[in-house]
Amino acid sequence: RLNKIRNKVDKKIIVGLIGHTYNNLKGIDTAIRAIGELKDEEIELQIVGRGEHEKYDKLAKILGVENKVKFLGPMKGGDEIFNWLDNIDIYIQPSRFEGLPRATIEAMSRGCPVISSNAGGLVDLIEDEFRVSADDYLSLAKKIKRLKDNLKLMELQSIRNFEKSKEFAPEVRIRKYDSFYGKIVNKKEN
Repeated sequence: RLNKIRNKVDKKIIVGLIGHTYNNLKGIDTAIRAIGELKDEEIELQIVGRGEHEKYDKLAKILGVENKVKFLGPMKGGDEIFNWLDNIDIYIQPSRFEGLPRATIEAMSRGCPVISSNAGGLVDLIEDEFRVSADDYLSLAKKIKRLKDNLKLMELQSIRNFEKSKEFAPEVRIRKYDSFYGKIVNKKEN
């Protein structure tokens, strides 16, 4: 990831988002509106996930960015999604609701700079500086442009997110669960 950032020669930035289109919870419309604000930039939004996207295609067309918004459909976990994550420049998660945002953690584990909303578990993952309020496409656009124009900042966020993602590695989660449940068992015994 660091080599990809350091050796970037073209100006085009690929922004990625993983989210289904079944409802508006993933903020896909917010992402498209942000791209609409950046329509003069060399940028492409790629969306991975299940569901119909005609209403989002219409929104992109209204905003004049239909050629900058690509729906890739679902991808298999593991190598397929990791290869895609390795080829985007910035990951966004402008969700209106989140629990434990696994897709965001996966993006972080691949060293992606991330911009997210302040929904649910995203608050615990992403620094304030790279979070926006749900539906705030103007702030999302500004933060995307800030990263796009500052490769050193992209590099720093890449490192930060990769390190933060280690807190969610399976072996770390197992230790945390064991500790948590061990405390409950000890409390019951006392």
